[in-house]
Amino acid sequence: MTTIVGLKTSVGPEAIVLAADYTATSISGNSGMNQMEFKKLYCSNNFAFMIAGGIKHQAFDFLNDLKVKNKKSDRFIDVKRGLELGFFPEVKYLNLDMGADSDSVYDADNQLRFIFATRFNRKLGLHYVYPMGMVDEHQDYVCEGSGSEFIEDLLKQTYAPNSLEGTNIDLEKAVKLADECMNLARQDLFSGGRIIDFAIITKKSIDYYGDSLREDLENFRKQKLDDIICKYI
Repeated sequence: MTTIVGLKTSVGPEAIVLAADYTATSISGNSGMNQMEFKKLYCSNNFAFMIAGGIKHQAFDFLNDLKVKNKKSDRFIDVKRGLELGFFPEVKYLNLDMGADSDSVYDADNQLRFIFATRFNRKLGLHYVYPMGMVDEHQDYVCEGSGSEFIEDLLKQTYAPNSLEGTNIDLEKAVKLADECMNLARQDLFSGGRIIDFAIITKKSIDYYGDSLREDLENFRKQKLDDIICKYI
């Protein structure tokens, strides 16, 4: 499966940090369950989301539909409306459809779950979407996936009020906490990867950093190899 986590700041500039592993996940196909690298964090103008669970071809269609901006299109998904109503019917139909050709329609481990971070009308929201479409809004943090058991205690302790003033999570602490969570989640066999997928959502923008972080790591690796080679030339 995977590990995904969403963290809200409690002090300083209001922001949401999303983090996900970028590694093998369960992909269902004609040859059974396989594993491959799979991106689980996607960003749009007013919302970003992460996905956890077993992936079938219907999931890729759903991801493409979330990118449709034309409200008159039959494929358009009204994310804002679904989250505000507290029920996301498209997620329910997606999971039912994926289970229709399986013996495990109600297999909770393989059904898809989502974490959404939104900035509609410059108001931030952190939402968890259950497999059957029910939506919970969270004011602090939310995590999901097979590696979440390794990070839940850390999140509970970090977000526990230490004084009458409550928690003290600013953007810097949220970013470092997200990275620490991903490191802990690597204890899970299905939640690895050298660099996390990473995004920051504020009232002004949604900024994605996963690709640039991986590119920087690759450039650093190549430079170190060149340095080693130079020693022997």
